[in-house]
Amino acid sequence: MESSTTTSYSVVSELEGTLLKTPKPFAYFMLMAFEASGLIRYTLLLFLWPIIALLDVLGYRNGSLKLMIFVATAGLRESEIESVARAVLPKFYMDDISMDAWRVFGSCEKRVVVTRMPRVMVERFAKDHLRADEVIGTEIIINRFGYATGFIQESDVDRSIFNSVANLFEDRRPQLGLGRPIISGSQTFLSLCEEQVHAPVPSNYNVQRLHVQLLPVIFHDGRLVKLPTPATALLILLWIPFGIVLAVVRLFIGSMLPLWAIPYVSRIFNIRFIVKGKPPAPASAGNQGVLFVCTHRTVMDPVILSYVLGRSIPAVTYSVSRLSEILSPIPTFRLTRVRDVDAEIIKKELSNGDLVVYPEGTTCREPFLLRFSALFAELTDKIVPVAMNYRVGFFHATTARGWKAFDPIFFFMNPRPVYEVTFLNQLEVEATCSSGKSPYDVANYVQRILAATLGFECTNFTRKDKYRVLAGNDGTVSYSSFLDQFKKTARLFFVLAVTDDASLIEVPVRRKNLPINVIGVATSSISDSASLPMESLAQLEALCERLYNSQDTAERAHAENSLRCFSVNKDYIPQCQYILDNSSQPYSLMLASSSLLKQVTDHSLPLNLRLDIRAYIVNYLATRGPEMQPFVIASLIQLLCRLTKLGWLDGDRFRDVVKESTNFLEQGSADHYAIGLRILDQLVQEMNQPNPGLPSTRHRRVACNFRDQSLFQIFQIALTSLSYLKNNAAGRLQELALSLALRCVSFDFVGTSIDESTEEVGTVQIPTSWRSVLEDTSTLQIFFDYYGSTDSPLSKEALECLVRLASVRRSMFTDDATRSKFLAHLMTGTKEILQTGKGLTDHDNYHVFCRLLGRFRLNYQLSELVKMDGYGDWIQLLAEFTLKSLQSWQWASSSVYHLLGMWSRLVASVSYLKGDSPSLLDEFVPKITEGFIISRFDSVQANVPDDPTEHPLDKVEVLQDELDGFPYLCRFQYERIGMYIINTMEPLLQSYTERGKLQFADNSELALIEAKLSWIVHIVAAIVKIKQCSGCSMETQEVLDAELSSRVLRLIDVMDSGLHIQRYGEISKQRLERAILAFFQNFRKSYVGDQAMHSSKQLYARLKDLRGLDDHLMLLNVIVGKIATNLKCYTQSEEVIGHTLSLFHELASGYMTGKLLLKLETVNFIVSNHTREQFPFLEEYRCSRSRTTFYYTIGWLIFMEDSSIKFKTSMEPLMQVFRTLKSTPDSMFRTDAVKFALIGLMKSLRGISMASSSKKSYGILFDWLYPAHMPLLLRGISNWFDTPEVTTPLLKFMAEFVHNKNQRLTFDSSSPNGILLFREVSKLIVAYGSRILSLPNVADIYAFKYKGFWVSLTILSRALSGNYCNFGVFELYGDPALADALDIALKMTLSIPLADILTYRKLTKAYFGFVEVLCSSYITFILQLDSATFMHLVGSLESGLKGLDTSISSQCAIAVDNLATYYFNNITMGEAPNSPAAIRFAQHIADCPSLFPEILKTLFEIVLLEDCGNQWSLSRPILSLILISEQIFSDLKAKILSSQPVDQHQRLSACFDSLMTDISRGLDPKNRDMFTQNLNRFRLEFRVK
Repeated sequence: MESSTTTSYSVVSELEGTLLKTPKPFAYFMLMAFEASGLIRYTLLLFLWPIIALLDVLGYRNGSLKLMIFVATAGLRESEIESVARAVLPKFYMDDISMDAWRVFGSCEKRVVVTRMPRVMVERFAKDHLRADEVIGTEIIINRFGYATGFIQESDVDRSIFNSVANLFEDRRPQLGLGRPIISGSQTFLSLCEEQVHAPVPSNYNVQRLHVQLLPVIFHDGRLVKLPTPATALLILLWIPFGIVLAVVRLFIGSMLPLWAIPYVSRIFNIRFIVKGKPPAPASAGNQGVLFVCTHRTVMDPVILSYVLGRSIPAVTYSVSRLSEILSPIPTFRLTRVRDVDAEIIKKELSNGDLVVYPEGTTCREPFLLRFSALFAELTDKIVPVAMNYRVGFFHATTARGWKAFDPIFFFMNPRPVYEVTFLNQLEVEATCSSGKSPYDVANYVQRILAATLGFECTNFTRKDKYRVLAGNDGTVSYSSFLDQFKKTARLFFVLAVTDDASLIEVPVRRKNLPINVIGVATSSISDSASLPMESLAQLEALCERLYNSQDTAERAHAENSLRCFSVNKDYIPQCQYILDNSSQPYSLMLASSSLLKQVTDHSLPLNLRLDIRAYIVNYLATRGPEMQPFVIASLIQLLCRLTKLGWLDGDRFRDVVKESTNFLEQGSADHYAIGLRILDQLVQEMNQPNPGLPSTRHRRVACNFRDQSLFQIFQIALTSLSYLKNNAAGRLQELALSLALRCVSFDFVGTSIDESTEEVGTVQIPTSWRSVLEDTSTLQIFFDYYGSTDSPLSKEALECLVRLASVRRSMFTDDATRSKFLAHLMTGTKEILQTGKGLTDHDNYHVFCRLLGRFRLNYQLSELVKMDGYGDWIQLLAEFTLKSLQSWQWASSSVYHLLGMWSRLVASVSYLKGDSPSLLDEFVPKITEGFIISRFDSVQANVPDDPTEHPLDKVEVLQDELDGFPYLCRFQYERIGMYIINTMEPLLQSYTERGKLQFADNSELALIEAKLSWIVHIVAAIVKIKQCSGCSMETQEVLDAELSSRVLRLIDVMDSGLHIQRYGEISKQRLERAILAFFQNFRKSYVGDQAMHSSKQLYARLKDLRGLDDHLMLLNVIVGKIATNLKCYTQSEEVIGHTLSLFHELASGYMTGKLLLKLETVNFIVSNHTREQFPFLEEYRCSRSRTTFYYTIGWLIFMEDSSIKFKTSMEPLMQVFRTLKSTPDSMFRTDAVKFALIGLMKSLRGISMASSSKKSYGILFDWLYPAHMPLLLRGISNWFDTPEVTTPLLKFMAEFVHNKNQRLTFDSSSPNGILLFREVSKLIVAYGSRILSLPNVADIYAFKYKGFWVSLTILSRALSGNYCNFGVFELYGDPALADALDIALKMTLSIPLADILTYRKLTKAYFGFVEVLCSSYITFILQLDSATFMHLVGSLESGLKGLDTSISSQCAIAVDNLATYYFNNITMGEAPNSPAAIRFAQHIADCPSLFPEILKTLFEIVLLEDCGNQWSLSRPILSLILISEQIFSDLKAKILSSQPVDQHQRLSACFDSLMTDISRGLDPKNRDMFTQNLNRFRLEFRVK
């Protein structure tokens, strides 16, 4: 394509396949399913991928899209979808950006993004990061309860997008369209565009300049590290069970062994510690310890530090989960975020010895350091900075939205976690506070040296910034959208080139003399320049009317562009005042107010000017406020409060706002009174939230000063107003006063965002100075009175205030008596509400009231509650309220959780109750427990006939929440509740049994019975999961567990007999089956195992009497029998098969349970008879993915014994398939029967190969396959090379088979097996490559060719880097296997355009992995290529270096370093090239002398201008390239200096000189490490402005 240039005003670009390299959105829906819902939805969507892919292939794109949307979003809260779109998806989108497409997109002034995905999944990223003006996508239908239905509004997605683009550009066509080629017969938005550019966008498509910059992703959340494409998602899914077991084993071993032994033992479990620097010696007795100041990456940081030091170092943290505290092998101390208290804690612990602190306060995944708290610098001079970093493969070990307690588990679930710990020297006395330095200077210095060590960037972001971006839980309603906040926050950190271009923001002004000069600047008027074509105020008012009211998008855009000058040009401030003074139109007043707000926010205006504007606004509100529209008043008040906050520390005049607001209240006018309350309300809100452009440190200083000087006074004003307005004012004033009070008690008193991921952070840290008001009984009473006298939303606001007052800390009160009085008042108020039921018919009131009751379980102990007068009546009313709530399950489902949680907390406190005061829980808890069960039965009875898709048993998260605390209620009066459950279950079981004996039965009745039984089984499963009982002895508990379990076991017999064997396809029975599997999972954890067996004798004794099961082996036999039955019968239920195989694999992968399974006949039968006749699901296409899991489990069981005889016997079913395929003549080999047999066989072999993890087991597998069965693989690939359905599983099996994981491919020194294996690899790759390359390309080239290519490259890379074959043998003996394999692999890579390689992520990784292997070990092969091919390969490395994936850029850096090192050692340092390879290399460089300089230039651009997380890897090739030729480095230095301002040349030249300080002319490791350190300093110094 010829080079072209774009100066387009408007661009419409497709997201998938254009702005994003990935054309298919499946992986992003997988992310949504996993992060918003969980593993079950993730698994379901993954299993549906073949259907989705098939629909795409058949041309049903709308159908596949709707299926993905439905499965990924149905039943999710809209807020949860938005949360994932905000916190998780942007990181993966950004990693997938096509920079060529972005370059064209960003060069246009009006930017529109088009996507087939739901708009809510894309809009946040597109507007925040791609800087799009509009986003057009599908719209998910949300029901009235805020849940996604899974359906979309559009019937024809392409047609809908076409119409939306056409409506957006009604007046003129968009000038440029970017998208994929139009499919024949379809109509897309591209046909509306004047110019069309098809993806991939050519790199030579020239643009004049970028109007906007691509904003990077700084904070992100989610557990998954890799984008879950189908193969990656399957790998993650298969890994999770093994990973959980591995994590548990690692945690258990770590807790048992002494700390000094962990680094040595960790190697066995594939955990790597990299320790650099010299740690200090332990503190001697009587001396103050050393304070280790560490960077914070994961919750494991302090534990890892103790491991590498070999001794236990206590750690102080701001928040840590209870589970983490339990698992932690070191002492941990919680900080309160109260500065004085925290200082005392740290001092006390330092006096006892060494201590670890993390001044960032939270973790950050990206290569940035958050702002350091200066507290540590004030407390000691013995400061040792420690730089900590980590690497993981599958799962992130941090979260802002999820369960933090699982962080250690996710960390240890990774296959090979790596931790790097670098000890820096202890700070010199001159660098500490002892030398007179401020704590802030010391903290900033420590932050800088740690950042330099890690190659990270220092930022001013805080924990609050992180949680606001990721979790959205700041606790206040922002004055502006999150979009604006994030844009401004990102601009603070990244210096954008566009902000330096004054032409983008300056508008030429032609002055006129008008008599206005109230705001203390030169008089000017509305500009009549070309940018603002208007002659009068009337024209401006007309423009404002169109801006805010026009339905015409183009007209509105024109008005916005014309009026932009008012908000960006400081010369227009007087014009804004002129509008306010002379216009009566609300929209023009709104323009002036909002423009002034933007001016004072974005520009540093002089102090006097700000004071003048502030005084003007106060006077304006007083004189004209009552007559203005509410939205204008709100904008002016926001302007006043913004000015007040920005100037709060600049003078006392800004702090007079409270006094001025009081003047409004004293005017005697209701309108003025309302304005006064609104000013105070907005002021508190403004002070409580960070502002764009205001550093976070200054924000906290302002907020703390405001808290100490004015907030209490404002709260008193709110209380006074509430008392005054109680009986004689309109509802709107009462609402404003309540809102102000709520805003005050919701203030961020201690400078930390509320963490919604844990309930433990629930205490409101109100200052002690408020004590008198809180202890005054009238404070609580005023809110109870307002609740009783008003309706929603006022009553809801009153309850919200009570929730926060009920959450104040214990130390707030003078003594226990005062606190008891406060509690008594709360109980009295809630008791009155419970008695009257006032306001509880409103759903919002009801939910907040349940939250208020929930505060009793978090802030008060049962021992305190029982001492209160009226406790008996209160607890009785509470029980009745809970029972009514349970009965109203459909209306109160989201609120019942708080009530059940409160009751479970009360029950858990009974054992700590002292004294004779009765708790009365014995009377009420059993009723609540019974009521819950009855309500669940009512829920299924109501749902079965209506909508089966909304069945409560299918809502996994809700089910889990409800059952988390419920078992504690059951075990409180376990004898009574156990008998109730038994008595409830018996008639159901009897009825189910009787209907099973009939020949015909009513399906609806059976479905209802099965639903009720499902609930009972889920409840029993939850009960046996815990073994805590305060109401009966352990023996009685075990007997009751046995009674309940025996009923479940009896149910299993009934389910698989009589009429029920015909109902395996019914959804109700599948739900019951999932409940049974959940029961087995929990029972296994509690009662299966040697230790559990010995400690549970009463349970097995009772099970023996009831079911004849006297030990866990017999019970395992029952479980395995059920597994076998499910695998035989549930051929139509992918979900049941998946759950069953998950249970089977967990049993098999456990060391003890795996050994026990081998003793069972059923297991031996499965292992020996794994045919499709015995297990029909094996031939079901929908369950094809489960086949690999099935054989993975079978292989695990077989290899436990490491018996070749057992293996061969067990493989007889597969041997039969081998025989059948071998005996099939060539003429019949292309039939469907052979095709599906071959696919199944390859998936089975892959599972078996995955299970092989030792040298012996792999040897057994290898001897079985080679040489007897290898020819079949070659025959299969030769005959089916054009069918990806066959070639993909075959090649993936081979990729697994040659993978030397755990050093399993370690043959004896005299064995030729390594050579023989590679010869088979070579034959396979050559056969496939030579044939597929001869075929023409098709539309879906990735599925047809590229997928096979990247798997082939993976096979070859693993084989070449496996270290089990001496490849020199092939050339020595003239064997062409190696040369043929490399040749065909090279042809495959050369057949793929580089743009396509960079587009498909898996292909990218495989390609650059292959090139890295060639450059590392087979460099002579590359050097013997012709110059064009050599330049293509090496040139592609430059593209890889520029990629956003650090793993790929690191691979490319290693490859470049190997090439440069070879050149340096053999050519630069040699007298003359003396080997053929060196001569050839010199010739290549002579043919293309710009090769190395261009790569060096790219590396410097990345290091200097980008925030790379792999700086260490990039530093290696930089040194090699510099040493090759000093002239190259000198030229690059001159070029970089010439691009910088002249006044910076001297400083930057010194930076370049320091880069080579102490660097010798060599590439030894010591020299390389020294250069890396120099480069870190060079990078930081270069970027200083």
